[in-house]
Amino acid sequence: SSIQKEIDKRIVAEGLETMVRTDLTDDGLELSLNSGIVFDSGKSAVRPEIENTLAAMLQTLVPYAEKYDFAIEGHTDIKRFVNGGGSYRSNWELSTERANAVRSRLEKEGIDRSRIRVEGYADTKPIPKERLIGLSSEERLARHRRVVVRIY
Repeated sequence: SSIQKEIDKRIVAEGLETMVRTDLTDDGLELSLNSGIVFDSGKSAVRPEIENTLAAMLQTLVPYAEKYDFAIEGHTDIKRFVNGGGSYRSNWELSTERANAVRSRLEKEGIDRSRIRVEGYADTKPIPKERLIGLSSEERLARHRRVVVRIY
C-alpha cells in the first residue's frame, strides 16, 4: 500500500528501521516497536530509554492525522496476576492502561483526540510464533508486552 511505503520511508529517514515494524493487515496498517522492552512486566509506564524511539515513531504518523483514524492497541504477556498483582486487577486493565499511555503521547504530537481510539486486548492476540523463533522465554514474554498503533 502507498501509505505503508510512505511511512516505511519516513521510518528509514528517522533511522528507526530496526526498531519499528509495519504490517499491513485487513484492519489497517499496524506500527509497532520491535523491541520487547517498551513496558516492564505488570507496568503501564513506558520505559524511559524507549521514550525517544516511541516519540519518533508517533511523529511519523502526524502527516496522516487529517485523513486517517488511529486505534491504539494495548497488549500484555500471558502472566496472570496473583492476588490482584499491584495496580491492576487483570491483564485487561493493564493492556488498556498501556494503550492510554501511548494515546496521550499521540495527542501531544498534535493528533486530534477525535481521531484516536483505545483498545485493550490483554493476552488474547499473541504475536505469531514465527516472529518469536530463537527468542528466550523471557524475551518472548517481553515482546508480548506491547502497544500497536493501527492506521485505518
